[in-house]
Amino acid sequence: METKNRIILLAVLAAFGVGLIVGYILVTGDAVPGEDASIFVSTSNVSSTEDDNQFMNLQFQQQGRIVGEVNIPVNQQTQSKPVEESFFELDLPISLGGDSYTKGDVLFCRDGASLVVLDSGNALSLDFGLRVCDPGSYRKVGVVGDEIKEILSDDGLSPWEKQSAVWYVQGLDSISLNVTWQNNVGGGFKEAFERIKDRPSNVQSLQDADIKMEFESEGYSRVKLEILENKRTQSLLVERGFTLENKNKGNQNLAFSEAILVYLPEGESKTFFIRSYCINAGRGVPSSSDKLVMGGNVPENVQEVIDQNYVTGQVASGAGQSSVWEQTG
Repeated sequence: METKNRIILLAVLAAFGVGLIVGYILVTGDAVPGEDASIFVSTSNVSSTEDDNQFMNLQFQQQGRIVGEVNIPVNQQTQSKPVEESFFELDLPISLGGDSYTKGDVLFCRDGASLVVLDSGNALSLDFGLRVCDPGSYRKVGVVGDEIKEILSDDGLSPWEKQSAVWYVQGLDSISLNVTWQNNVGGGFKEAFERIKDRPSNVQSLQDADIKMEFESEGYSRVKLEILENKRTQSLLVERGFTLENKNKGNQNLAFSEAILVYLPEGESKTFFIRSYCINAGRGVPSSSDKLVMGGNVPENVQEVIDQNYVTGQVASGAGQSSVWEQTG
């Protein structure tokens, strides 16, 4: 608890420091009218030997001179993202723990990945980016549609090709598929993708979904999304690079640093977490009490950086956040 309180205090102090810097710039800025008064942000990682905390040093420069500096604790990123929720490693097929089901059955879990039954004792994941639940947490809620049933019955596909195809027909992008394949299978993704890419891919984005939902920031490294009401069975894609606008203008807006795919049976609610970047370096760290609403997709130059960070494994790193700030300011 002492460590948690220390992290919270550091985050508050960092947000306060950013606010002081911005205030200083607004009050003391002496740019000549008509000249470029843009604020540039440079970052570096530093550490404290006293408590073994890691910090990201933000240096604000205007017209070639340093106008402010602050250290933001980055330990919060790793502490707020439990290791067991990493989705880069997945053992296939997923064992159902001795329970027997029929091919195509949907096994729903509210707080993790829902499954589709592959054979009597094994399954594949319907959701992408969510951890597999304990066997006792699942309950049958129906069966999948014909598109996914055909994939399950295709004996010409390996388990990982079937898994990739299940995600692909629900709208998951090829970059997410490729990275996950490389982390679990290794080579051969190009050939595998050729065998599944002609199947129809139906994308149901967050913006177009007919659901009631709420967002809650957990600092600058992830967002909790709670689906409260869902009136029909659908697959929902949370796109990498999609933004959330913070109604508290003193704190930063957010952009998702990973894609999440969830299968939502009619009438079911779901809660999950999405890793994110802050995209306004001169503002404070988002708070859990801030109101977040849907924005849109980031500009192309920012999307390219976010995609590259995902490919190189910099989704939750200080270097990844820094590279995004370099594009967004």
